[in-house]
Amino acid sequence: MKELWALVATGSLKELVKYKSFLLLVLFLFALDKGLKALFPLDKSALALPDVKAALRDLEAGLPQIAHYIFEEMPGQLIDFLLLPSTWGIGLGLFFLKQLISLWPSSDMRRMHRHEREAFGLIHSLLVLRWGQVAWDGLAVIWVVSVSLAWAVASYFISLFVWGQEAHLLGLALLGVLSAGLAPLIMAAFSFSSKLAVLSHGSFGAKFKLYLYLFTSPRYFGVCYLFFSLRVVLEVIFVLLIPMGLLLFVESTWVKFSLSALSATPVYGFLKMASFKFFLWAYRHEKLVQGEYAHYYADPEDI
Repeated sequence: MKELWALVATGSLKELVKYKSFLLLVLFLFALDKGLKALFPLDKSALALPDVKAALRDLEAGLPQIAHYIFEEMPGQLIDFLLLPSTWGIGLGLFFLKQLISLWPSSDMRRMHRHEREAFGLIHSLLVLRWGQVAWDGLAVIWVVSVSLAWAVASYFISLFVWGQEAHLLGLALLGVLSAGLAPLIMAAFSFSSKLAVLSHGSFGAKFKLYLYLFTSPRYFGVCYLFFSLRVVLEVIFVLLIPMGLLLFVESTWVKFSLSALSATPVYGFLKMASFKFFLWAYRHEKLVQGEYAHYYADPEDI
């Protein structure tokens, strides 16, 4: 465990110091993500969302209000939201944005760990991506989204049953637990899809077999679930809660964006690098990954 910690934490910091421009890539993608979502926001008026700020200020009154909305009002409003043409158009755009945000850093880290990365090779890391890799990652993402939706629907109806007994907050708590319980595995699936996609060799089936180990192999499932549980906690704090707090309580748009970027960029950059190191450790016995990163595994300083 100590060796793994040194590999993931110390090794990641060392790579970030060596390749400082990687943090610029993370900052650029963070700004692109926020900017495009601001320019092309989803029309959420059909959802009639409750006042989250008021609910946070008064949890005792706010939680029952949120629970009532989720179990009584949301299903019909969600259908109306999904029927909006703009929802599907913007959703498709966000899907391609996710492809860019995932594959570009993974391609850059791939070149780092193959000792191919120049001091500032961000653009080349994007240009070396092939359409087949983009398509593989897209299909893997669609697969895991389908699994997530099936889990979400099942969790919702189980929680709705509990809620319907006495309209108790236990139903809301159960929904939260069931949703959170799957979160580390889904995050691992999103993370590993891009890392497997950028491998230069291997058939679609060979890569997908490795991908499914996350769900079918107890050894892979256990260590990945623990690692990404920690990542979920860190991301919730630094990438979600702090920017959300700034969004709710800071008026200036530029101050909100600047402070959010300062909070999220170094942490998210570190987590991406640490996840790549962890991926290389988790799949260290797989020939497809061994062949791709032969120099990395042969260098004791990198292990």
